[in-house]
Parts: sequence; structure tokens; C-alpha cells
Amino acid sequence: MLIFFFSYSAYAAQKSAHFSFRHISPDQVAGIGYINSIAQDKTGFIWFGGANGLARYDAYDIKIHRHDENDRNSLSHNYINDLLVAEQGDLWVATRRGLNYFDASKQQFTQWSIKSPLDQDIESVDLLSLAYKDTNTLWLGTRDGLVEFDINSQQQTYKPIALLNENTNSMIWSMVSDARGYLWLATSKSGVIRWNPSTGESKQYNQSLGKYFLDVRQIYQDKHQNIWAASYEAGLFKWNPANDLFEKVEHVKNEKNAVEKSLTVWSVLEDSFGNLWVGDGSAVYHRPLGEKSFTRFAYSEQYPKSPGNYVVNELYEDHSGNIWLGYFPSGVDVIDRQASVFRNYRHDSTNRNSLTDGGVLSAIKDGNDNLWIGTGYGLNYFNKRREKFSRYEFDPNNTNGLSGNTILSAAIDKNENLWLGIWSGGLNQLHIPTGQFTHYLPDPTNPNAILGKEVWSVIVDQKGFVWVATEVAINRFDPQTKNISALLA
Repeated sequence: MLIFFFSYSAYAAQKSAHFSFRHISPDQVAGIGYINSIAQDKTGFIWFGGANGLARYDAYDIKIHRHDENDRNSLSHNYINDLLVAEQGDLWVATRRGLNYFDASKQQFTQWSIKSPLDQDIESVDLLSLAYKDTNTLWLGTRDGLVEFDINSQQQTYKPIALLNENTNSMIWSMVSDARGYLWLATSKSGVIRWNPSTGESKQYNQSLGKYFLDVRQIYQDKHQNIWAASYEAGLFKWNPANDLFEKVEHVKNEKNAVEKSLTVWSVLEDSFGNLWVGDGSAVYHRPLGEKSFTRFAYSEQYPKSPGNYVVNELYEDHSGNIWLGYFPSGVDVIDRQASVFRNYRHDSTNRNSLTDGGVLSAIKDGNDNLWIGTGYGLNYFNKRREKFSRYEFDPNNTNGLSGNTILSAAIDKNENLWLGIWSGGLNQLHIPTGQFTHYLPDPTNPNAILGKEVWSVIVDQKGFVWVATEVAINRFDPQTKNISALLA
């Protein structure tokens, strides 16, 4: 097996990314069901809001908070819809039974019942989403409309939105405020609504090129103030301010032929490097900054470091730039930055574009930044840009090929000659431009022959001499004169 290492900065910008997904305490996290929200508090803890509780992760252990009917300082409900980090660094929690605030210094929750805008007899409405209006005010998205919550006075004010109210029980799945003060709402039946809190005016966006997207699960604003809409069964859309329309963004190749679950986009995220992440019903997709196409990463039983599940319900970037994924029906992953800078290449007997053998014994980089890899069964040339392998294997009928299959050592000189140490095959010289091999083998009748047939190590010094270590001697070979001198071991 061959492992390549890339620098951290290269990880951020590499065009064909390879990521390692680390599964966080699967048995414990499974207990809170599917993950609706992820957040990091002021102390660095990562919180997972699930369908059956709120979990806190400290990089080692999981602590789960649940509702306790005998404890007013516990959660008001186990079903967590959304998390929002407070200005003080603590946590606001949206549940199926109102609003909660977690005070880290006291390690307890404060509960507020949120009255339904449409039915005051309901004790507390299902609270779906949270957003800040300002430092003292929250927007609360419910299944019955929008509520303004004053943090200091705890006063609740229903905010009627005409386009939203035309559809009863049009749930507000997600909200975001833009730089102009507009509040963008992702709704279950009305598409996207842009609302002006100052004037009360609203505009509805629910179609693109004649196709409707009525159920929008997330509205997201990236660092460039672009507005993205993740929709149910209609895909991903991006708002174009020039024409004031949402335009389709195809994150799936050949979307017309894509499976239906790939067209339900649950989450979208732009990371701190400007890369775009999209989570849908089948996988997570990554588009590097400046690129147009996405790379797909899906769950696979064959690869333990692949995503832990199919449906990516939530995407989140923490303060250190790590990407977290929350899944349906359960599970949380973090992309392991250190492990992700490694790419593994293995022998595959069914694939000619793979290593000739899994036992890598030697490797060296040439002047074009490509690799020559010696294995227990042949020589490999790897073109890093094309990610293609070329093979050189021993053939007893080819006098211009390798003199043996086991490549113990390798070195390269300034004249583009590759020098190879072969088990029981002496020293081989490959002139890279022509692809021709020359053999230097032990010969008892020739005093100028190499001593030893097992070349364990080979190096080229600054003067161009080739030094060859065998089982019996150290040999110095002069490529110009072809003379060999030896120091017996």
C-alpha cells in the first residue's frame, strides 16, 4: 500500500479532495436519533440536537440531556429542532415544546412556552427554527408562523406575514437575516419568503424555470451574502440579485437521471476556505473554491472512513474549521483533517490502474513531480496530475526490461536515469525518456562487474557516482566510464 501526504493548505484547495470521515461515538449518538442541528458553544463543546435529546461532545465523551418532568431546569422536550449560540456563548434550544436557554455556568436550562399564533389554547407550539434579529431579540419560526421574542422582557409578539398565512400550517423550517435587514424564511408550503420587518412587505419565491420548489428545508447565507435554498425533491437553488430569481444549481451529475433522494437537499454550507458542501438524501457533496463540479462522498460498507450514513441532515463548521455532519436516521461524523491529508493507493487485481503489488519497498520522485514506486512484484510509474499508474514487470524473454520483479531500492540522477536495486537481479538503469533498461549484474569472470546480486540500497552523489550496497559489498559505479570499484563488507 502506498500513502501520499498533502499539506494542510493543500487539503483546503485540492481539486480532487479525499476526505476521512470519523464517526463520533456511534452507539451513544444513536440514542438521540436523527440529527437536526449542530453548534459549538463558547467553551468549545460541540452540541448535537436530535430527535430524542441534546448531546454534548467534549472530544472524548458524550453527555446527553433530556426532559425530566420532575426537573424544571431540564429540557422542555426531547425533540430538538434547532440550536443557536447565544451572544454570551451559551445555547438557545428550539424544541417541540417551546424555547430553552442553557446556562453553562449553572449547567441548567430555562424554559419558555411559546404560544401558537393561530391557537392560543395550545400550551406551547412546536418551535422549528431560531435566528437573531438583534442582540436582544430572537426570531422564532414555528409551524404556525413567526414570533418575535424579546430576551430581556421575555415578551412574545406574533408577526403576521400575508404570503405565509395564505397556507395554514406552513412551517418555517429555517431563517436567516441578510445585510439589508430582510428576513428570509424557508417554509414547508410557500417556498422561500423574503420579509421586510420594517415595512411588513413580503415576496414569495417558489419556482425556477417553471418548476416549483414549495418545501424548502434550509435557507442559507454564505460569506459573500449569497442566499441558497435547499429544497425537498427539487434540489439546490441560489438567489441571483441581478434578476431577483432563484436559479438551479446542479450538485448531482446528470440530474435528470438522478435518484429521487438525491434531489432532496437537506443542508448547504460554505466553509472558511470558500469550499461548498451540500448534503442530500444520498450523500455529501464537495465543491472546491473556484471549481464548477462537485465530488460525491457516500456511505460504503467497504470503506470504514466513508460517511457514516446516507441522508446528510445537517452540516456545520466549528471554530477550528472542522466539518461536522449530522445524519438521518442517526449518527454524527467529523471530517478528520489529519487523516484526510492521506490518500491510500492499493493493489487491485481487477484494475490495471493500480499498484502491481501491495508491498511497497521503494519510492522516489522525479523532476516532473511524478513517482516511481518499487514493489515486491514490479515497478510502477505514477502520474500525479492524471492519477494514472504505468507498470513495468519482469519478463524473462525481454532483455530490455527489468532483470527481476522485486525492486528493493531506487535513485534518480540529473540525466533522467532511474537506478534500481533488484533482488537477485543486480543494478538496473532505466533511461526514462527512452524506456530502455540496462543491466549491471555480478560476473565472477569480470573484475569490473558489480559485487553482489541483492542491491539493498542505491544512491547518487553530487558528482554523479552511483553507490550500490549489496549483500557482500559497497560498490561505486561511474556512469561515464562504466567502471566499478568495490569495498568488501
